[in-house]
Formats: sequence, structure tokens, C-alpha cells
Amino acid sequence: MACAELAIAVIGCDEEAALRLIHTDVTHVDRRSGYSLLHHAAQFGLTKVVEALVSRLPVEATTVDLVLQGHVVQAGGQTPLHLAAANGHSATVDVLVGAGADRLFRDWDGLTAGDLALAQGYEAIASRLKGKPHDPTLVAAKRKTRAAALLAVPDHLRTAYVLPLLSLDECDRVVAAVVSTAAAKDGWSTDRHVNYATTDLASSACPLVDAWLRNLVKIRIFPTLYRNHRASIIEFRDLFFVQYSATSQNSLDLHRDATPLSFNVLLNSPHHFEGGGTFIEADARTYHIPQGHCLVHSGKLRHAANPVTFGSRLVLVAFLDIENKSGGH
Repeated sequence: MACAELAIAVIGCDEEAALRLIHTDVTHVDRRSGYSLLHHAAQFGLTKVVEALVSRLPVEATTVDLVLQGHVVQAGGQTPLHLAAANGHSATVDVLVGAGADRLFRDWDGLTAGDLALAQGYEAIASRLKGKPHDPTLVAAKRKTRAAALLAVPDHLRTAYVLPLLSLDECDRVVAAVVSTAAAKDGWSTDRHVNYATTDLASSACPLVDAWLRNLVKIRIFPTLYRNHRASIIEFRDLFFVQYSATSQNSLDLHRDATPLSFNVLLNSPHHFEGGGTFIEADARTYHIPQGHCLVHSGKLRHAANPVTFGSRLVLVAFLDIENKSGGH
């Protein structure tokens, strides 16, 4: 708990609170970004916190690619020095260099901390960290290679499959909760997802079923997912309900999800609509599943929701982060 409180203080730029908690466990690392507390403190220029952490955390620790909507928005391989320099925190840069940070260490784009400082207009910092100029052609090539790797689908994620999840009575319970929540609040939303918006409702907005559903998923299908994908960690990135209706949004174009693994569960009876189903491009097939069953597939595989031509189709969708036993995704 104390470690979490310290992380909140650092990320919230509350240096005074962070210093009060600095004696606690400082080893927390965010798995999705690779950020340690030292990375966060360096990025925000919390120089006193950095001074307190450099003797307890490695200054050479690096991040991983930050990916948004399938695109790398910040290169991985960055040390706390990269982040301090890129954000113009001169005093923090001095502390990190004094603690032994390598000024010439290059991130996954091949850029040093000085390169990042110069790109952001912090010429004085760049001059102090000056090293051999980077090769723009090499940087572009590295970015292209990593972009291609983001789209690669590992063998264990190439096959889609169907699993039973909910009974018909359980489906009815969920549908009733979703309909009730949508009626009592602002209804269905179309702005939760930027590039491929769905008419949806976050599961967290339905307290009558949210925790219960998450627990059922963990009990009933997570064991199979762990086995099939040699996973050591599986976590929900997002869980939400989607409605496709012949009279409003009836489909979703070909797209990729933000996570390596996804599933969708048909909640209402297939007799309540015509059309629909999930088309997976690599299989050249549209999957139609029974009520209460879920279709599991890689979010990296391009897929689409086929048009509903009559009635409404209601599904539960999950985006899952996974790590396999070799450390990959």
C-alpha cells in the first residue's frame, strides 16, 4: 500500500508527499511502460525525489515502447536521463549524470538523451550531453522495424476458437442490467474508442454485474487462456458491452484491437437479429457463436463486425493484456 501511495505522489508531482514516503518500497515498475519511480520522477523534474532514488534504483533501467492505437508514441529503451533531458529538467539531468547515468546510451530509436533534448529545443542541456550525432536514416529504419513487429501475430495467437461462458439465465441477467443502466444513465456511448468507435457501455458502469462478470471470466475461461497462450499474466485492459442495431450502428469496419488478445460474448439470442457475427480476415470466415459463448482471437488479427440487417445484437467485449512465460506478448 505504501508503495502505491508513493507512486501516486510521484506521478501526481507531489514532491513533498513523495519525500515523506520515500523510505518505503520503491521497486514498483509499471509493466506496460517499463517506468520505474525514478523514470516518473525524472520525467516530471522532481529533483529531490531523484536525489533520494538514485542510490536505490538503477539509473540505467529502460522503458518499453509506449503504444497508442497501434502506433509507437514514445520509443522504448529510454533511461531516466532520456526523460529528464527530453522534458528540459536541467537540475535533474545533473543529478542523474552525477549518479553515473550514461550520457551516450541510445534508446530503441537510436537516440541519446542529448538528441531528445535538442529535438525539444533544450539546447543548453543537449550541449552538456553532447555525443556523436545520430543517423536519421538508421532511426527511421529502427522505427519501421518496430512498427512491423507490433503487427506480427505470434503462432499461439493465430487461431480463433470458441468457449462456453454464460448460461442462458446468466445472459438474461446481464442483458437486464445493461438495459437498466443504459436507461438510467446517459445511454450508450460512441466516444470511448477513437479510431473505430462502437456504440458501447463500459462494464464498470454496470455495478450490478461488473465484478460478478469479471470473476466468472477469470474462473471459467482464464485457465484455458493461460494454457492455450502459455501465459504467465493475463489482465483486463477493457471490458464493455457493444450494441449493433439495424436501425443505428449495425457494423464495425476491419480493424485491429489495442491488445494482443480479445474476446466477444453473444449476450442475446441469435433469433433476435439477422446478420452480424465476427469476420476474421486471416481466416476468410465469419464466426457466428451460440448465446453465452465467446469467440477468442488475437486483437492483432484484422477483424470486423458484420452488418446486422434486422434487430439488435448485444455482445460483451474484452481486451486482454497477456505476457507469456518467455516474457513476450
